[in-house]
Amino acid sequence: MKCFEFGKENEELMALLHGGGTSYLGVMPTAKKIAERYHVVLLAYSSL
Repeated sequence: MKCFEFGKENEELMALLHGGGTSYLGVMPTAKKIAERYHVVLLAYSSL
């Protein structure tokens, strides 16, 4: 499992999980956009 963090300077935390059958790469643009307001932790549980 990999863990990526964005927006660490923001106080509120949001955890993201990618959908089954897809990789975390498809969620990266969304995570980076959300990080403008939240501290985002993206958990990647695929083998990519």
